[in-house]
Amino acid sequence: MQARRDELYRDGRRPWRLAITLLRDLTFALPRAWLTYGTFRNARVSSPAESTPMISNLLADLRTAFRRLIHKPALALIAVLAVGLGIGLTTAMFSIVNGVMLKGLPFEDPQELVALSRVNLAEGPSRLIGRIHDYRDLAARQSTFEHLAGMEIVPANVSPPGQDPEFLNAASVTANTFPLLGVAPARGRTFSAAEEAPGGSSVVIVGYRFWQERLEAAPDVVGSALRVNGSQTTVIGVMPEGFEFPFNQQLWLPLQVDIDAIGRSDGPNLLMVGRLADGVTMAQGQGDLERIMLRLGEEYPDTNEGMTMIMGLYVRELIGYQVPPFLFTMLGAVSLVLVIACANVANLLLARASLRSKEVAVCSALGASRARVFGQLLMEATMIASLGDLPPIIGPV
Repeated sequence: MQARRDELYRDGRRPWRLAITLLRDLTFALPRAWLTYGTFRNARVSSPAESTPMISNLLADLRTAFRRLIHKPALALIAVLAVGLGIGLTTAMFSIVNGVMLKGLPFEDPQELVALSRVNLAEGPSRLIGRIHDYRDLAARQSTFEHLAGMEIVPANVSPPGQDPEFLNAASVTANTFPLLGVAPARGRTFSAAEEAPGGSSVVIVGYRFWQERLEAAPDVVGSALRVNGSQTTVIGVMPEGFEFPFNQQLWLPLQVDIDAIGRSDGPNLLMVGRLADGVTMAQGQGDLERIMLRLGEEYPDTNEGMTMIMGLYVRELIGYQVPPFLFTMLGAVSLVLVIACANVANLLLARASLRSKEVAVCSALGASRARVFGQLLMEATMIASLGDLPPIIGPV
């Protein structure tokens, strides 16, 4: 500072400009000096008896790599951003593919779950929702499924005690829906066959999120009253966290329909989901469904002639058959972005290494082996890759 002051006085600068210049010099000089020297000045140097040469060399390479990155921050920043962008995109896309396609549904043996669609052969492959009479006939005659459940998406106006009403998308389901999925309630029980019968008890099962947010996680929720669509119902169960079958539902009612009192062209349309029995393949199940629908077409020509049933894996029917190829294509594209980013960073490091040929020559002349020189360069690249990993790792947390 004394030398700087004398230099500025010789140049004829005024005292206030001298103060500004010194403050600027300190602002830029002190942080850099602290990072490059102050961080390591109190570092404890291990003796050969306390640490192996490999660990000592590793720590030395780490400090050297850190100093080099501080001295050339622009290259390090570009490399970290490129690696972080590639890893972040690939991680996000793989998370989507894993959750939708690879991990499977949160049910017992989800690969055995199939969805049934009604198809009019005369009108083409357009898939329709099945009718309740078809569900009853299929459930009585089929030998393909361990369970065959039906459900209807219904609106529900729910009024928790002492709170404002809320509109929800609920589902009226058959009693065997929850055993089919292999999911037990977190509290209480599921529906019984008697509650599914017309005129059965007015009961309801609520979702975990609805129980937490609207019912305030009441421990005595089972057996409590809940008004649904103007009728008083009794809560008999709470499903586990994350269960929102089939489409983000938080309320389930028993499917109470007097089928004999309505015509075959009337009544609700049902989503049909089945679980294949042991040893039954998709082809065998499809053949069984086609034989049953053919007999129904002969017995009820007015409503079932030319109709058949097509089944497919439930997860594919849920997300559509065009989505999986699109997801895997996107995963391949972002993986290619990661490869390109890594290649660009490698080119940057190679270009920087070519400019440091004199430094490498000096290290070799001082006795550094090729392994030591390579280890220092490798540590620098490893530090850049580690810094690039931080945003994708911290983001999900």
